[in-house]
Amino acid sequence: MFSEDFLTGLNIVWLVVFFWLSALTIFLVLAIRRYQKLTRGVGSGSLDKIIQKILADQEKSNKEVGLNRNKISLIEDKAKNYFQKMALVRYNPFNQTGGNQSFSLTLLDKENSGIVISSFHSREGTRLYAKIITLGKTDDSFSKEEKMAVKEAINKRQ
Repeated sequence: MFSEDFLTGLNIVWLVVFFWLSALTIFLVLAIRRYQKLTRGVGSGSLDKIIQKILADQEKSNKEVGLNRNKISLIEDKAKNYFQKMALVRYNPFNQTGGNQSFSLTLLDKENSGIVISSFHSREGTRLYAKIITLGKTDDSFSKEEKMAVKEAINKRQ
């Protein structure tokens, strides 16, 4: 009834159709999985609703990022006035005392302005002095230890 060549050709056609349908089935299953993953947690909604929700969430996130940038800017402005750099130099200014009981403590803000607190310890007592530093400038009234403490504080990384 049918020739052998015809049956062979028919088998090839069926084989091509089978692979074609298999490929389409795999593609469809993958597409359904992607859609289900995309619509997870949204209930029964159309793709338009899902995209609108994503865009609304993105807009909300952008507003929050803007607010956070403003807050960070305010914090950075305020932080300029906080002590950010510190240095402590201990020393013995008098030969009659034992050990490095005296010290100079430098506290500076971001602009290298602040104070130096010095404590001089001797047998008779302890004396405290405070000197102001403006923009990292010292003058002749600073001892070499105080200048060393200021320089050390200025050179510290923030």
